[in-house]
Amino acid sequence: MRGRAVLLPGRAYAVSAPLLARAGEVLAADGWDVRPVHWDAPAPLPGSVAPAVAEGFVVRHLREATADLPPGRSGEVLVVAKSLGTRAASYAASRSWSAAWMTPLLTDPSCRAGIAANRAPQLLVGGAADPYWDRAVAAGLGRAATVEVLEVAGADHGLVLGDAGATAAALDRAGRTLAAFARRLQGAS
Repeated sequence: MRGRAVLLPGRAYAVSAPLLARAGEVLAADGWDVRPVHWDAPAPLPGSVAPAVAEGFVVRHLREATADLPPGRSGEVLVVAKSLGTRAASYAASRSWSAAWMTPLLTDPSCRAGIAANRAPQLLVGGAADPYWDRAVAAGLGRAATVEVLEVAGADHGLVLGDAGATAAALDRAGRTLAAFARRLQGAS
């Protein structure tokens, strides 16, 4: 086993949806122990609760997905999160866990701060037409040696483009980028 990859969904984007399903397939094929998380209650709506409440909701699920790791193995965690799931950024940073943030909430100060605080390798994947993606913030974070950025021109918050073929190509590109990122993590450990 390469390590544990925890898949955190978005508010209305399950781990079975295309982007996270592809991530799980890619990582499982490469030997990762993939743990998909399913929210056990309705996920908080943006703006309906304080950011700290939403973060606590997400972190509780991440803790549960990693609770059975023996001491000394917790450093072998890769967090793969979509949208709401990216609220785990500060928690991942506090544990020096690598992460792949799929359509991260870069317009949210707490998510940005969590990503910036993490010294472990990170991958940011977002669409240029996503209202939660901030190109300048992504570029700034990408200047860190440990942060890679994949921006898909014209893609929205679901990494969806105007037609099915273009969307499939974007999702495949995100999957290939994640696979390469995960292989580099393995080479670094």
